[in-house]
Amino acid sequence: MPGPRQAVTAKRPRVPRISPPANIEHHKFEDYLASPYMQKLLALLTRRNSDGRCYLEQVFETYDKPELGWWERLKFAIPHHLIEVFRQKGGVDKEVLKAKALRHHPTVRALVNTARSIAKYGLTVPQRFSAPLIVVWNYTQACNLTCRHCYQNAAHKPLNDELATEQKLDLVDQMAEEYVPFLAIAGGEPLVAKDIWKVLERCKKRGVHTTLATNGTLLSREVCQRLRDSGVKYVEISLDSIRPEEHDRFRGLAGAWKRSVEGIKNVAATSGLRAGMAACLTRMNFQHAEAMINFAKDLGCTTFVHFNFIPVGRGQEMAEMDITPVQREELLRLLNRHLQEGKISIMSTAPQFGRACILYGPLEG
Repeated sequence: MPGPRQAVTAKRPRVPRISPPANIEHHKFEDYLASPYMQKLLALLTRRNSDGRCYLEQVFETYDKPELGWWERLKFAIPHHLIEVFRQKGGVDKEVLKAKALRHHPTVRALVNTARSIAKYGLTVPQRFSAPLIVVWNYTQACNLTCRHCYQNAAHKPLNDELATEQKLDLVDQMAEEYVPFLAIAGGEPLVAKDIWKVLERCKKRGVHTTLATNGTLLSREVCQRLRDSGVKYVEISLDSIRPEEHDRFRGLAGAWKRSVEGIKNVAATSGLRAGMAACLTRMNFQHAEAMINFAKDLGCTTFVHFNFIPVGRGQEMAEMDITPVQREELLRLLNRHLQEGKISIMSTAPQFGRACILYGPLEG
């Protein structure tokens, strides 16, 4: 019988491969994008003009505009023709293309960002970007709640060294200059910050698609209307239980559940805003996961978001409440099932969710 040292140093037996490597399709368009000549062309197309915009932005903006003068028609004739060829080949309606892509500021910013990235780094897998496609901004340390799992260890007042209002506005301008298309603002609780409205207005002015994550306790009807008017498209509200007393105990404030649920209803009832419910699932509320998804549907949410519990900040004090591997796999199955049903969008910060969608999803999906 081998001794302990022999057991440790023994080589792992070879296991024959059960399935062949995945056959990843290669599109010819990738060859064009990978060409060094295409990199130079994209660099020219995304170079800013004197008005701060690049040629590619102007191409999208002027596509199918009947009021264009003869010079603009000549200037953009070739790219407009190419867009039309691809549109017809893909069978895309012209009005849909304009509304969802070429006139949609965040999409245009994402396309320009991607083009600039390929020009700078070439075509890579995964693609390396010159600027993020999405920025998550923990706007302030201040919060009106004291949640047990808070990874930021937020308090009832902001930190002394938080950015001044002018610095925040400058930060938005920097993101806009670098073609960051999406900005998600979180906290703390961003709605307790008095200058949040100035920043949201700047995001709207610069064409940055903005979403807001909040605990929901401050979402009156008036606040929801103001968020919509300030350009916010999606509001994500945290809820930790379908039972008010459990949520209030977890969040450290009596009546928080009632106020948050009312906030979700107010967002869902505001035209132009989409509501999402986010839940951090631990051993305390894991058994209510499906009930919470169904509750989100009933409240009019378009999205349910599962957040992995991360034992940092105040969460270190309850690290033992993280769900077990078996519970996590059961949860991933549940999330995938609701995703496949298509009645509500499902998102998860669990990196295993992608694997679960492939493993438990339909074979033809």
